[in-house]
Amino acid sequence: MLHPHLRRLSGGAAAWFHRLASAGPRVACGGETPEKMWGPSPGREFSPVSTPARTALLRMEHAMPDTPTILLLGHETTLHQSYSPIRLRAVVGEAAYRGVRVLLARSADCDMQAERIRAHEYVDGAWRPVEIDVPRLVVAAAPPTRPAHRVVDAWLRARTKVLAFDGYDKHQMAAMLAAYPHLKPHIIPEEVLVAERVEAQLAEWLAGGPIVVKRADGALGTGIFFLIPQDDEVAVHKDEHSWRGTRAEAIARVIGAIRVRMGYRTYLVQRFIDTHDLAGQPATVRADMVRRPDDGWDFFRLTGRVSLGSKLISNRAKGSALIDAESYFIARGAADPEGKVREAQALSREIASTLCQQPGLGACYEFGIDLAVDQDLHFWFLEANKRPLANGAEIERMMPAMTYWLSQLND
Repeated sequence: MLHPHLRRLSGGAAAWFHRLASAGPRVACGGETPEKMWGPSPGREFSPVSTPARTALLRMEHAMPDTPTILLLGHETTLHQSYSPIRLRAVVGEAAYRGVRVLLARSADCDMQAERIRAHEYVDGAWRPVEIDVPRLVVAAAPPTRPAHRVVDAWLRARTKVLAFDGYDKHQMAAMLAAYPHLKPHIIPEEVLVAERVEAQLAEWLAGGPIVVKRADGALGTGIFFLIPQDDEVAVHKDEHSWRGTRAEAIARVIGAIRVRMGYRTYLVQRFIDTHDLAGQPATVRADMVRRPDDGWDFFRLTGRVSLGSKLISNRAKGSALIDAESYFIARGAADPEGKVREAQALSREIASTLCQQPGLGACYEFGIDLAVDQDLHFWFLEANKRPLANGAEIERMMPAMTYWLSQLND
């Protein structure tokens, strides 16, 4: 039986490598064991290794005209410099298993005059420069933000298929979803803060109960203010810091922290959703999902994210703990935990499918959807991450992602 990493070869090449392997483990691998040469067996994390035999295999494969080629495109940096090591290993390992040639490049590497791209490819244990024609599929890691990026994006779209998306912020996506009657009950009330009347806005919202002030383009749970009225005072929480004062003092404190930034960033005021579980810890639901070739959505992870300590943020980047979704709903006191899991899945699928119908989002192939769950176990949409981190599940993410990418080569 052929080793899975040889299945991508066809005809004589596969047979030649099979005969070579049959000569004995150390003869076939140049004195190395097959485990060391090929990396761990399928089902375990793949670790690219540097050997002459593997280099020969890679070069032979890449010379084959029928090898599927996919370019992963960054804009500011080349992805092998900005991706996490575990995500790179997942990409390289899944590509090797599927017989796919994956290359990494950035916008500046695209030579529009010569119609060539200077990319990087993992060969012989390192990322090597290689020059290629425009491939049949380009997967953009981020939306174009600079004029030069948009020029390259348009140039690529005129020549090949590009999986890319526009950079809508949290408020814009919430507004899109709120336009659909069946989703509006899951949208948290919010308003864009205006510098000329921000004090009056915050006072009005705070009079109605606890509020959240945050950036519309915030990431990793940073820069979020929680204003919680407590008797005659207001507690202000941000990251690991807390402060108490009068309503006027609390409002002034928040405005002082954001006023300058409001000149170049959009800030929102939003109704606070109490997500505390029975143990008093804030917790939310995260649905990590990848698009199927038939445009349905599959989950590679559905978890509860429990905040640690006294933090009001359950973002993974802030150190929250992950538990499986059913255990999460048991901890929340749900009478039917399995039913709540199905409800979270159905809502997440509906959100993902609806967002992909919007202009500029049709090519999204993955989402990390965050849902707040209030004390009545009602779901509230927090955000849909178009470039979600998958810490602890990068391999599980990459398997369906590669399946979707390959399906686009056949369209």
